[in-house]
Amino acid sequence: MKRVVVVVVVLVVVVLGGLGAWLALGGAGEGARPEPVAIGFGDLGQPYPAATIQGTAHYSVVIEQTVPATLLAEEQHFWLYGLFPEHDTSGREIRMLVRSPVAPEDMVSFEYVRLTGPISKPDRYTVPPNTEEYLYRQSDYFFAGELWVMEPWSTESYEPSAREPEDTDVPDPDGDTDGS
Repeated sequence: MKRVVVVVVVLVVVVLGGLGAWLALGGAGEGARPEPVAIGFGDLGQPYPAATIQGTAHYSVVIEQTVPATLLAEEQHFWLYGLFPEHDTSGREIRMLVRSPVAPEDMVSFEYVRLTGPISKPDRYTVPPNTEEYLYRQSDYFFAGELWVMEPWSTESYEPSAREPEDTDVPDPDGDTDGS
C-alpha cells in the first residue's frame, strides 16, 4: 500500500513540475510568440514561426471548420479562406489558405487584410482532405502545388496602395506620340 502511495505522489509531483516548467517558460501564452517578419507572396516556400503578410482575402467561399472538444480543450471553430496578392480578385489558385478563429464579415466578398501568425504546411487536421474538392465545386478554387496555411493571431483591414496604371499601348487617336 505504501509503495502505491509513493508512486502516485511521485507521479503527481513530476506532472505538476513539468506543467509548472512549461508555464514558466512561456507555455502557450502571448509572451512566447516570436517576433514576426514581414513577407510577401514571393517569400512563400518555407515555414515561418511568425510572419506578417498582406493581401486580398477571398470570402466568396468560406469553410467553417469545427474541432470537437477533448478532455483538455473546448470545441473550436475556424474559418478557412484563400489569401491572394493585393488587388487579385480573379485568381483561383490558392497558395495561402487562412485558418482563422474569427469569422469574416457577412456580405463581404473581398477584403484587404494584414495577417500576423505562423505559416506552415497543411496537415489533415488543419486542412481536411476534402477541402480542395469543396472549394473547386463551389467556385473553381484549387490549391497550388505548394500550399501554405496561416493561423493568424491578428487580422486587420487596411486600405491598399494605389494601383499603378497599366500600360495599354493604345495609340493616340491623333496619331502623334507627344500625348497632346
